Amino acid sequence: MSFFSLTNHYLRSHGSLFAAMLTASLLVLTPAPSLADSGNDDYLTTPVLTLAESTPARGAAPGEVESFTMALANQAIQPSENLKPLLPAGSVCESATVDGKVLMVRFVVPAGTVMGDGELETLNMILVRYVVMSQDLAELRMEAREASPAGVAVRTTPTAATARPLHSFVPAPPPIPTPIPSSDEPAATQAPDYSKLYKELQKQTDPGAANRAAGQNSIATGSQPAGVLSGRTIFFSGGHGYTSDDAGSWATQRGFSMGMNEDFGNLDQINYFASLVFNAGGTVVAMRPLGHQDNEVVLDNTSSDVTFTPSAAAWTLASSSTDNYGNSTGNDMRYISSQPTETATATYAPNIPEAGWYPVYCFANASNNRCSGQLYRIKHSAGESQVRVNHRRVGRGWVWLGNYYFAAGKNSATGSVVISNVTPSPGTAGFVIADAIRFGNGIGSIAEHSTLSGYEREAECARYWLQASEAPSSVYDPSTTDINDNVSAPPRMAAYMQQDDGQGYNGDIYLGYHSNAYLGTSRGSVGLITSAATVTNQATWAALCSDTLDTMANIEDANWEFTWGAYGNSTLTASYGEIGSGLNGQMCGTIIEVAFHDNLTDAKLMRDPKVRYVIARSQLHAAIKYFNQFDGGAIAYPSEPPQRVRVTNLAGGMRVAWAPVAATSAGPQAATGYRVYTSTDGRNFILAQSVAGYSNTQAVLTGIPQGEVKYVRVTATNAGGESSPSNVVAARATDGKTNPPVLIVDGYDRLDRFNNVPRFPANSEDTWCERLFPRRNNSYDYAREAASSIAAAGRYFDMSSNESIIAGDVSLTNYETVVWMTGEEDAANQTLDATERSRIESFLAAGNSSHNSQGRKLFISGSNLAAHLDTGGAAATFYNGQLRADAAGRTTSNYSATGSAGGALAGVNVTFAPGPETYDVEAADILATSGGSTVLMSYSGTPGGTFSFEPFDAIGSWVDPNFSGSTNADLASTFNINTSVKRQGSGSGELYYVWGTGNLIREYSGNRPSLPSDAVLSVWVYGDNSGNNISFGVRDPDDGEIFENLPMTINFTGWRQMTWNLASDPRTRFAGAGDNTFTGATAQLDAIMLRKVGAAASGTIYVDDMTYPTAPGVSPGPAAVSYTSGANRVVTFGFPFEAITSDSQRNLLVNGAFNSLGTSYNVPVSLSAFEVE
Repeated sequence: MSFFSLTNHYLRSHGSLFAAMLTASLLVLTPAPSLADSGNDDYLTTPVLTLAESTPARGAAPGEVESFTMALANQAIQPSENLKPLLPAGSVCESATVDGKVLMVRFVVPAGTVMGDGELETLNMILVRYVVMSQDLAELRMEAREASPAGVAVRTTPTAATARPLHSFVPAPPPIPTPIPSSDEPAATQAPDYSKLYKELQKQTDPGAANRAAGQNSIATGSQPAGVLSGRTIFFSGGHGYTSDDAGSWATQRGFSMGMNEDFGNLDQINYFASLVFNAGGTVVAMRPLGHQDNEVVLDNTSSDVTFTPSAAAWTLASSSTDNYGNSTGNDMRYISSQPTETATATYAPNIPEAGWYPVYCFANASNNRCSGQLYRIKHSAGESQVRVNHRRVGRGWVWLGNYYFAAGKNSATGSVVISNVTPSPGTAGFVIADAIRFGNGIGSIAEHSTLSGYEREAECARYWLQASEAPSSVYDPSTTDINDNVSAPPRMAAYMQQDDGQGYNGDIYLGYHSNAYLGTSRGSVGLITSAATVTNQATWAALCSDTLDTMANIEDANWEFTWGAYGNSTLTASYGEIGSGLNGQMCGTIIEVAFHDNLTDAKLMRDPKVRYVIARSQLHAAIKYFNQFDGGAIAYPSEPPQRVRVTNLAGGMRVAWAPVAATSAGPQAATGYRVYTSTDGRNFILAQSVAGYSNTQAVLTGIPQGEVKYVRVTATNAGGESSPSNVVAARATDGKTNPPVLIVDGYDRLDRFNNVPRFPANSEDTWCERLFPRRNNSYDYAREAASSIAAAGRYFDMSSNESIIAGDVSLTNYETVVWMTGEEDAANQTLDATERSRIESFLAAGNSSHNSQGRKLFISGSNLAAHLDTGGAAATFYNGQLRADAAGRTTSNYSATGSAGGALAGVNVTFAPGPETYDVEAADILATSGGSTVLMSYSGTPGGTFSFEPFDAIGSWVDPNFSGSTNADLASTFNINTSVKRQGSGSGELYYVWGTGNLIREYSGNRPSLPSDAVLSVWVYGDNSGNNISFGVRDPDDGEIFENLPMTINFTGWRQMTWNLASDPRTRFAGAGDNTFTGATAQLDAIMLRKVGAAASGTIYVDDMTYPTAPGVSPGPAAVSYTSGANRVVTFGFPFEAITSDSQRNLLVNGAFNSLGTSYNVPVSLSAFEVE
């Protein structure tokens, strides 16, 4: 089956603030959450929050609301705590009125007032949060009038002639640069008639096997289908991300709470949306990187890894005035005329540093003399995928071409991008551009305020991705601070990249993704409208986004953990810089606040991949509706993925079959055809067959050599585009005979938030979040692990989804051995339901097969079978009697097992720790024997070694030195990650100290990672020979005491180790009152302490590689049992064998298990019907 109270992280270094808020010797800073579109959370000061506690109840009299609004506004514009005023001194809120659903707030400001866009956004945030949302209003308007130069003359009611919108006091940002054509480029050519071209593109027939391939996972494909969005560009951004302040400290823009962080949640959301837009034919331009690839290779056309045919000289070298990639270093693009047949290519063949999935992007300058669909051919292990981009309409930035798996090294045949000069059909001829191609995203490289973030580019806010994309500074740096830059940089980049080619205002569109916050009580979605600019059709676009999401979610939530909530209003109007003038009047845009991340129910839903998928699908449908309403586009919605997929050997080939894909009440329409993709490695796929018609649900593959493993998946097609792919199935080709000995059953369908990947997992509560990585949750392609190992064991096989077994499409009794994978399927998802158990019982009772006279064999694995069937009571008799196992407990983060001495798996050691493509089996079944079975494998005891619990590769929760009220050094002291001076990993912690009149720095770890209270703590220090003293600060979580070890004197340069045996070495108490010892079994790292002893007024030290040793443990019990003494044979594993990351380990396990079962190698000569259809 295919799937289908917030802590502020921006920390200011104002010593008086920290001193004022210090309680005892510890500081706790927990401002309330903010509306999640924009604005600076720092302005949620104590006076503002105190006043907000008296927010009038919903439905209060207008006069009460108006009085409260004026008091709140006056408090907000002149904050305490050393913050810059939101309006100049002397400004005052003179009136507030509520008229229906509209709140009007008026100010008087000094003559000549100028305010920043950040200040406007922040004032907007406070008033929306505590008045508009609390009173269920729909719009905030703010106006101001200037007083006379002599001073502020407060009047009760300003005149209409003197009052003007508050946003008009914000200086206009620099204009968005217009394209700079090459002086030697030919003139523009006639633009296509886009109203006709859209229709021609949408109804294209399949372009052939060489032109179609499928890519990464069950929510992404590689080659671009034709669909309802063909010819259009969808610009979108995931809000927020790591951002540098003026001191060079990096932090997320929104806090961590309830397992969420909005900065990361928005990023995960756009990955779902990108794939669905791509599958509907749209050109994808994301303002933050897509995929999850820390490596990067960027090839400009001047690189030696780029080759041209017929020669580089045949491609014209543009002048240096063009907007090309590398223009700042004199790297100029090349261009050539398109032709009806290919006569020229440019091949970009990178040296891939590490095998994995890579997002691929193209960069080309847009101009009206380009062809209307430049062809990019992505070469990979399955063949070639083709994507066309209309550089008449979009360019000057990275355009996503899909995600593809590449092996390490350089191979132009299986790892490259080829730019072709073939003219699109349908479409118009013109010039083809060879500029730059990007593979992967990389680590942040923008040293803002002289410091690097240390994080992957995708984790940073859009501003830095756009800067690294070589956009002009007027696009990514239009404001005075980076956090304010990021508000308008994404829409400005969209306007910068879009080229007017006659498509009109409604030809393309912009969407910003955010999530919301309001006191933890509100739920549901809302579309935003800006009052700071007039954006044509924005109210409709915002309502479409919210209404479509709510409607779809209310249908789909029957399959979710909770029902969907309702905010009440479809839209909310206030001053939102992301969706205003930055769009430059070129297209419509809105922000969709998908749900409320400070509400526990909404937060859990947003952590569920199923929900994120539906949110993305709803926004795709909203865009389709928009283009239909305003630009004559068709109403057509792509289908859902096919189910009940199976592949079985057939005389002369393989048969692939599936269930028809019907329309759903949530909007996806029925299939009108299907596409069958195949692969030889289970990663990249190529089109094998197209099947026309809703009811035609099978295809026959021929010409497959005996012994070859063929991986298969299926998509559904209609006028809307192409569905996400089905799960992957596989078969090993026989010599033309049906009924091979083995049937693989894929029974792992679960997709939920409980298999998300934790970000900063060692952090304390409310300083970590979950990430939604599809391949780390359920990639639906575990056929690759199972099939490759069974083939390595020399056996032949077919494969089916478990839904096909339930439906009776495939009969287990036609096989000798069944390999059933349940992965981490659990009770909620039914590891084995009653029908599946009945099928297995019938199979085991069927007697000898046609392969041999040793009865039937079952190989079954999964981490929750015993917990669900036996311990949970669903089917204990079945589990004990049929699977010959008994539940004996659960493991905790034990990821290895060893074969029992003298058994079939003696000497076999396997590891199934989570990897870049593997889910986390954090708990697995411990088994006991039952009904005559014996122990086949046991879980390994935990190994001894060194645990690195702080590598200092990222800033994490290490805060500014001045965060702690205990610090009395100068405010110029800083703590950052240094990537040059390091002992291990990618960085070290750099503490720059300036003593001033102080003598102590408490460099505080906000996450307070835990360690045993008897650990031997170690850290490496790179000294500066200053004579200062350094020590650890370790907290007792039971009574709050903080202890220090005896300090080490920094009378050295270079690296030196400092250790502390917490149990036996001397210590002193730094803070707190208690029993003067570590009370329990756990301690917490609190800080690194630096004390002035030497004469140096300032200096720099580095810390790295903080570790403690761990002792080995004993095995928790059996991991697998085997029953081979009866008429039928069963092997039951308490962990998923497909989660074993090493191919060689998995191969040994499968081969040994098959040998113990007596699984046949041969395919019987007699043929029998193996499918019931």
